[in-house]
Amino acid sequence: MKCDRCGLQSDVEQAFSTEKRLVSRLRHYCPDCTVKRHTRIFIVQLLLLACCGVVLYLLNPGSSVAGFYLQVTLILVLMTPLVIIHELTHAAVARLVGLRVFGIVLGIGKTVWSARFLGIDWTVNMLPVGGITFVGARPMPLIRWRLFLVYLAGPASHIVMAVAFWWLTETSRFSSWLYWVLQALVYANLFMAAVNLFPRKVSMMTGMQGSDGWHLLRAPFIQEAELNKQYVGCLVAEAMQAYAKNDLVAAHAWTEKALTLDGNSGVARNMLGIIQMNRREYRDSRETFTQLLGTADAREPGFHNILLNNVAYLNALLRDPSLLAEADELSAEALRHLPWVPAVIGTRGTVLVEMGKLEEGLAMLKKSMSLHVEKHGKALNACHIAIGEMRRGELAASRKYLAAAKLLDAHCFLLGDVEAQLSNLESHKSMTAEPQPAA
Repeated sequence: MKCDRCGLQSDVEQAFSTEKRLVSRLRHYCPDCTVKRHTRIFIVQLLLLACCGVVLYLLNPGSSVAGFYLQVTLILVLMTPLVIIHELTHAAVARLVGLRVFGIVLGIGKTVWSARFLGIDWTVNMLPVGGITFVGARPMPLIRWRLFLVYLAGPASHIVMAVAFWWLTETSRFSSWLYWVLQALVYANLFMAAVNLFPRKVSMMTGMQGSDGWHLLRAPFIQEAELNKQYVGCLVAEAMQAYAKNDLVAAHAWTEKALTLDGNSGVARNMLGIIQMNRREYRDSRETFTQLLGTADAREPGFHNILLNNVAYLNALLRDPSLLAEADELSAEALRHLPWVPAVIGTRGTVLVEMGKLEEGLAMLKKSMSLHVEKHGKALNACHIAIGEMRRGELAASRKYLAAAKLLDAHCFLLGDVEAQLSNLESHKSMTAEPQPAA
């Protein structure tokens, strides 16, 4: 599939949005262009509604049309805090019924802020519409009904707020402006309740995602096999959080528990490969990813190409000349399919540097570093840039990127290797330098 805006191509169709216009063919947009387009449309619509409302109000303060435009504008503005309340309610109920809350994502598109507090990873993205709460299920009594309550919590919060604001408008006396705001809150909450309760599925990079209403219909009837997948997912999420804290021992322990539940789990085996790589067990890691490529889980295009990328990266890390041709082929294929993913761009740059194509490789690594959100990813890019600069003979630039990698992630598994290479090269250069004549 090809993006009609920027020309980017990929066969991972679920990553693209498709729009139909009245007088033109179907148009497809890549993830980046989709967010940019939706952000632009949202802002333009908001400004147009606001401008129309203000102009009509100035011309005729009593105009019902002006009031309608202004109220719709306010409803759209109010949806941002209501999304936050929606996701917080999901998280609060999940904790009340004993489930694990791993993270809350607000909005879609490029990440503008992320942090961790209250034991939860928080992410705020560019376009403030929609959100998702990552909840982990563990084996426990009445697990289906616990999940049902979590799915119900978000829409229920809007129904409760709509009733509360309606009651305020009916039982209390407010100024006309405050009454108008309360009315907008009633309508906004009813709209969000209806949207979330409508059962539907949406195509995303992570696969098809169901609405709260879709999950509510299914929750009481979830099969044991699907519940087991959720249990495995919860254990892998625990491993990922331990990995993010650089606790590889705990991450490995959680992964082993997941593999005990399901030894064929693609997400668990992928996590094992990542842990092995960070332990510098490169050949074991490569073997894990290579074996995973032959499983049913790897048939999903997005996951398949991530695995190709991982094998290519391990080939580059091993610095085995016999593996470079495969690294070149796999990294190029992964980039063709996932050209917007920073890790894939970085792997391609790493492979090119190892092949001696320094200028092209360094350009891709710098691009990946600018796109990465996570500090660990940026640190890996900085280490490979330092290696590339070293091979160009730019030792000062290499030292600068090594220092940047240390600041980004002091636990990055490549730091020691890059430091040793650079120190050896600097020592060799110092020893071979011609002595300067005495004054």
